[in-house]
Amino acid sequence: MTDPNPAPAPDPELVAALVADIRARAPFRDPGEVAIPDKAAAYAVQAAVVAALAPDHGGIGGRKIAWNWPDQIASQGLGEPAAACVLADMIVPSGVALEAADYRSFAIEPEIAAVLKSPLAPREGGHDRASAAAAVGRFHPAFEFLDPRAGKGPRPFAIVAQNINSRGLALGGPGLTPDEVDDGFWTGLRSLVTQDGETILDVTPGWPMHPLDSVAFLANRFNALGQTLAAGETLLLGTHLPPRPIAAPASLRFEAGALGAVAFTLA
Repeated sequence: MTDPNPAPAPDPELVAALVADIRARAPFRDPGEVAIPDKAAAYAVQAAVVAALAPDHGGIGGRKIAWNWPDQIASQGLGEPAAACVLADMIVPSGVALEAADYRSFAIEPEIAAVLKSPLAPREGGHDRASAAAAVGRFHPAFEFLDPRAGKGPRPFAIVAQNINSRGLALGGPGLTPDEVDDGFWTGLRSLVTQDGETILDVTPGWPMHPLDSVAFLANRFNALGQTLAAGETLLLGTHLPPRPIAAPASLRFEAGALGAVAFTLA
């Protein structure tokens, strides 16, 4: 399974400039419609950017879905959710202490994460809930970490090209296996997020898209790009809350029913 309309190889100078911006936490910039005109070009640039960054971060440790609320799918102009990679050494355990100085404009998203026990390689007809469930080892609560780098309204294609602002995640638990959850569990799952002890989200359910549909989407999207999701990868399955800027000092906690909890501090 490959993308039916692959983009030409991206301009090496463009890729180098974007990589330098990300490393320096420079203000987000959109290279423009000529450089990144469409979805295929955005993913081609993303792949090159990630390939340049990954060796310094232990490789690719996971993937993330973005804009998978129905209104976001309609408004972002991609015709589907978006996807990006998570670098391996940016996947950290619950309780991590972060430093605000490491980010230009720190933000979080509470999400359900899936850790794969087996690869998701291309398959005829694509992946679905059944094949996704067979590949998932465990579902966990997670906080995604983002650095939009003070970007103000850039085009979705420019955001995709720059790996959708990913700065990793904190993984909580204890989690549950796919055999321990069903559709009733997901529809009844309460998402409770607190910041410095004050509730900022309390909703049932909080997820934007069935978690297994998100897993299948990520597999199919990256399979179409010629990539296989590896065993051990952590997949972020969609935010329960719009990206929330966080200023230091702060302490956040996300409780997700029987999946457990995840927490971190920012100083």
